[in-house]
Amino acid sequence: MKPKDNPFRAQRIDSVRYRFLDSDWDFVRLRLHQLAYHAAIVGPEGSGKTTLQLELAEHLRQQGRTICWLRLRRDNRPQHALLVTQFVDAFHPGAIAFVDGAEQLGRWQWRRLLTQLPNRSGVVITTHSQRHLPTLLHCHTSPELLRYIVAELAPTISPSLSDELPVLYRNHRGNIRDCLRELYDRVAEMPLS
Repeated sequence: MKPKDNPFRAQRIDSVRYRFLDSDWDFVRLRLHQLAYHAAIVGPEGSGKTTLQLELAEHLRQQGRTICWLRLRRDNRPQHALLVTQFVDAFHPGAIAFVDGAEQLGRWQWRRLLTQLPNRSGVVITTHSQRHLPTLLHCHTSPELLRYIVAELAPTISPSLSDELPVLYRNHRGNIRDCLRELYDRVAEMPLS
């Protein structure tokens, strides 16, 4: 199968919306307001934290809020101090800081980030474990969630993969992103019909 025809290609996966398992948007918006826009989206890798954060940012933009992004990854760790400095220097007063991958920050980088942002600014982070800010939502996954996403992305292929999904979910320890990456590879090897 050609990469552009693979239903599990990155562009298709990026289009998948966040699925609430035990909450909804009304709860998230109310809780964020109650926390004065200082909150953490918590969960393991591949549980939808970034997807939820992106959608939340869009909700806030539609309400006229300004969002400033700081995206941290393991592969850019040597630049984290510089990225934090640049982020703080360019920060718009009154904006909400969205920090994706906050677990990547060391103690001093985290402290510097919080102390140099304007007091009234909100901060919404993603992180793997509870860290410095109250939890807005704890993201988690399930085999049923994986099945739902696979059916959405590949309705014609989904039935043939159905029995394999629980094993795939278990093998990837609930990391939906890694499950979808493996499905991309499996589907790429399928013969063209």
